[in-house]
Amino acid sequence: MELIWESAKLPLQLQLVLVIKERLPSPEDRAISHGNLSNYLHRVGKIEEGARHILACVVYLIVTGNRLEFNLRNLANRMRQAKEKDITYQLPKLNELLQLSEFSSLKRWLGER
Repeated sequence: MELIWESAKLPLQLQLVLVIKERLPSPEDRAISHGNLSNYLHRVGKIEEGARHILACVVYLIVTGNRLEFNLRNLANRMRQAKEKDITYQLPKLNELLQLSEFSSLKRWLGER
């Protein structure tokens, strides 16, 4: 499935990829999918939703110890851009994120650790 950033179908494509990868055993793939979806959501102005997915991405990477620097840099850039616009960039609390059904795989995965 080719993903094109300008495509109107991109949100659906990214969500489908995430749904598929959430069923795979690789937490790194899950993190990448959450990161990609977060990037798109931020690009189209859905900041709060994007923040939820970047948090999921970072949690997977913190627990596995993989490629954290790149995503933390993205997060820092988003916070800096928000500050430049006099907006507070707020990540959700992890316990609140884990109560959302779309993050049930992350919650289950963390419970197994």
